[in-house]
Amino acid sequence: MKKILFIGSKEIGEKTLKLIANKSPESLCGIVTINDENDMRSRKNNIIKIGENLKIPVFIGGNPEIEKIINLKKPDLALVVGWYKIIPERILKMVPMGFFGLHHSLLPKYRGGSPLVWAVINDEKVVGTTLFKLANGIDNGPIFDQKKLEINEKDYISDIIEKISVLDLEMIEKFIFSVKNDLDLNLKIQNEKDATYCLQRKPDDGKINWNWPIKKCYNFIRAQSKPYPGAFTYFENSKIIIWKASMTNTIFYGKPGTIVIFNGKLGVITGDQKLMLLENIEKLGNDKIKPFKTFY
Repeated sequence: MKKILFIGSKEIGEKTLKLIANKSPESLCGIVTINDENDMRSRKNNIIKIGENLKIPVFIGGNPEIEKIINLKKPDLALVVGWYKIIPERILKMVPMGFFGLHHSLLPKYRGGSPLVWAVINDEKVVGTTLFKLANGIDNGPIFDQKKLEINEKDYISDIIEKISVLDLEMIEKFIFSVKNDLDLNLKIQNEKDATYCLQRKPDDGKINWNWPIKKCYNFIRAQSKPYPGAFTYFENSKIIIWKASMTNTIFYGKPGTIVIFNGKLGVITGDQKLMLLENIEKLGNDKIKPFKTFY
């Protein structure tokens, strides 16, 4: 029986851990998660509880804790899900079969940070997820499995994450079955000629430029909606987070960013002189949003 070390966090980490606990509990030899209680997406306590129920050690931390539990439990492989820290090559080499992890893109496309967010911003119609072996590089290791997901312009990032997590678990179940039954993993080398890269996004990257055409503004909003910090703009002294919007084909001539009331609904003029309707906004401040004023 191969011994598996689980390293992960967030909802997909918890779901993965539950899947392993259900399908092959005897293979789990240890758990590493992070102290992310200040993150609304945290599942730290749930992950700890799973470890306690299975009577296996749970370490809270980063690379030092990973190294400690490897030395303690001698796993054959590690599965990394919902983990945002770089694991150095020295630690990757400590486990005989290596470290395997999920990346939410169709590798080698969109290597790096925030791949789904960038894909939606870029108006991709097909996204995906990849289960691959970690290597000393940016998401460049050989691929175990990969699944595609078609999306439409009404899908917000939360919808996409929910759909793609189903595909994640399908791949992980296949991986656990292969490992448990000593099957050949048939890893496939990535084609470096097709590689693209993306930077990790920060909350400050979410400022909307109303000079963009309506489709780009809309994609920008839906890509960064909950569970992320949200796309935002400013009105007078207030920061305005726009959680949901909708496009119209209504031509409305005026300065991009100008606020209007159209058929009783709040809208804003975009760079191609089309009207975007604001369906769910959060105002951080005391100023009232007034028509014929301008977002900036």
